[in-house]
Amino acid sequence: MTLDEYAKHMAKMYPVVWIDGVPWRATRRMLEPLAAPHTMKPVDRAKVRQAMRETRAVLARWNDAWDTAPGEWWWICCDDRQYDVERLSRNRRKTVRKGCRLNEVRLLDNLWFAENAFEVYAASYKRYDLGIDRVDREGFVKGALQAAECKGRETWGAFVDGKMIAYMSCLVVDDVVHVSSNKWDPDYGRVMPNDALEYTLTRHYLVERGVAYVTSGVRVLHHDTHTQDFDESMGYRRVYCPLRVELSPLAALAVGSGLGRWGPYAGLAKVMPSLFLRLRAASRLAAIARSRSSGAAPVKVSAAGETPGEADADDGPDAGAGS
Repeated sequence: MTLDEYAKHMAKMYPVVWIDGVPWRATRRMLEPLAAPHTMKPVDRAKVRQAMRETRAVLARWNDAWDTAPGEWWWICCDDRQYDVERLSRNRRKTVRKGCRLNEVRLLDNLWFAENAFEVYAASYKRYDLGIDRVDREGFVKGALQAAECKGRETWGAFVDGKMIAYMSCLVVDDVVHVSSNKWDPDYGRVMPNDALEYTLTRHYLVERGVAYVTSGVRVLHHDTHTQDFDESMGYRRVYCPLRVELSPLAALAVGSGLGRWGPYAGLAKVMPSLFLRLRAASRLAAIARSRSSGAAPVKVSAAGETPGEADADDGPDAGAGS
């Protein structure tokens, strides 16, 4: 699937605008480029602010350099063209081999996935604290069917005794693979389904199909997670890049107020958990963008002037990583 095809598909569900030949998507009031991060060049902030006004976004996030010196912002990627179990640590080799022995991993038909994956999706939320959005069966199927219309959609499943217990859904755009969703039933953690899934698909794309890299997204800010530590143990690495952020006036006001820091003491985390998580993430993004180690210029305030909205419904099987 080409970038143009990807942008046309995304435009069916979200506002998509073009800045200097690059498509940007606005979802959950955040604007970010659809292009692969290693292709991004410096962007005129005035054009970003205009795109924010057009899409009613309150925050824009992007990078304009790639694989720089270590800093506070990164993508998690694997670009090892000789990717193999023997190149992993001793402990990870054991779990990968166990997972591959106990699980059957295969590429799924997208329509079959839409009709049969909700139980895994629902079971995966046993791992999450309150405040993480989810959808019901109807919403999940609808989202999965929309995702199935995208020619670059490829989803892998792990099965034990014929039962699917985990899946990873990917988007293949040009020569980059984006892992957009990973869910598993925690009751089956002992058989290492994620080790088998991630190893099998990563080796498939890098070694057999020769893509540039596989990525599971940017640094996670919304909630504590060990997922990216797991990725690194699976041969992925942090690809550092300077973070650029643009905020609307009201978003800048909320961030500047320190609400992300003292919100829990005022009960905001319990009253409006999703909104609080987003505010806290925006505060962290702004701080990272201001830091010297990010290589970024100070955060600018746009003239967009929109009020931050309540949390949208979960994107289901196409939920992005790192948001």
